[in-house]
Amino acid sequence: MIADINTVDMLIWMIKFIHIATISVWASGLVATPFLLVQRRRYDDATVHRLHWLVRALHIQIVSPAAFAAVATGIALIFLRDTFFVWFTTKLYFVALLASCHVGVGLLITSTFAPDGRLGPTFATAMTALIALSVFGILFFVLAKPIISLDAIAGDVARPGWLAESVVAPLVEALIAWTR
Repeated sequence: MIADINTVDMLIWMIKFIHIATISVWASGLVATPFLLVQRRRYDDATVHRLHWLVRALHIQIVSPAAFAAVATGIALIFLRDTFFVWFTTKLYFVALLASCHVGVGLLITSTFAPDGRLGPTFATAMTALIALSVFGILFFVLAKPIISLDAIAGDVARPGWLAESVVAPLVEALIAWTR
């Protein structure tokens, strides 16, 4: 019995290590990419092609697999640690923001290296600030674990019977009927 508990604890710590490491790679790659994209304005065609290759390789071969591994290990930790608290739900909003930034950076890569594409430093700075906000939001809620009322986040949505009284009630009823 004691060996089983230690084995589970060791598994949780290994998954946590992988989770933190992959989040670090994911976040740092996302922070670096807008600044690499701004460099496109400075170079001639041959150098721009090498820069394009570098940025795409960074995003596709390093940052995206790290994001996938971070999310997968995070999901595993949810079930291994029973992390069902309001602070955790709030943290997931910031994870969704980081995932949205990931998709946005991918679209920026495509548009920046189009024949007439450019990315200005102001937009790159704003994108980096949004990425940093999501990372700091994740860190805050994970480290501080503040006690938050569900009403503070959801408001009336958390009230029993809200869905039946809402505007989306007919849509939900149609979806339920469709699944039967």
